[in-house]
Amino acid sequence: MTVVAVEGEPNGLAEMIAGLLQANVTGDADKARLLESLRGAVQLDVRDAGVTIGLKFVPGTVTVTSAAVPGADVRITADAATVMALSTVPLRYGLPDVFTPDGRAVVGKLATGELRIGGLPLGLPMLRAVTTLLNVA
Repeated sequence: MTVVAVEGEPNGLAEMIAGLLQANVTGDADKARLLESLRGAVQLDVRDAGVTIGLKFVPGTVTVTSAAVPGADVRITADAATVMALSTVPLRYGLPDVFTPDGRAVVGKLATGELRIGGLPLGLPMLRAVTTLLNVA
């Protein structure tokens, strides 16, 4: 069963995120259950790579695109290294764990503006779900 679909001509980063999501969801029953209940959209604007990645969720499937998602619940703007750090940073309740050095580093980027997250506070459940799905831990 395909749970991650790629739409259009994906850029390299979009392909990498699609592969990461596919591996995480097929390898972890909790993440598969989370995907089953998820509906909405997230947009990742990767400044240094000059690309935008859209993640559109319907229960059981995520579609990855190389285009903006109008009306996205959450919009994350960061450099590629920070976006990829979201896949390895230790999480606590779906957010970077500030009790770890890596978690504090990601949260510190919020304070300096290197990482911007739009759509909060209403998009917090979607943000927590996406960081959980992207995370390899």
